[in-house]
Amino acid sequence: MDVNSKPAKLSFVSIGAVFFVVSLNLLGAWILKTATSLPLMSIAALFFLGLVIAINIGRFLLWGWMHRRIDLSKSYPLTAMFFPLVAILSTFKGEHIEPVQWLGIGIITLGVVWFGIFVQDKKS
Repeated sequence: MDVNSKPAKLSFVSIGAVFFVVSLNLLGAWILKTATSLPLMSIAALFFLGLVIAINIGRFLLWGWMHRRIDLSKSYPLTAMFFPLVAILSTFKGEHIEPVQWLGIGIITLGVVWFGIFVQDKKS
């Protein structure tokens, strides 16, 4: 990347890319959670472990590609969307989320939305 080129501003595409990376993180966490119910050295457990490693390598490479195009100060705070997504996944897995936890998740989500909508790039 040219030293003089500037990373792109947040757009729906970049927000979507961050959401995709966060979803890969969530998928890896879900696979690990599922794999914990398997015998430790079974073929299925080793397959799931390999799958999680592959997902994390892909996620790492995608993050590197994204950070060459989007300011870290804009993209990284959006990863807080991981928290509401984990709560939603946990609910589907049968876990109980307390109302105060939902309140905290709502505050995080509002903060991320506020950031995405109202924080503008001050340098031109």
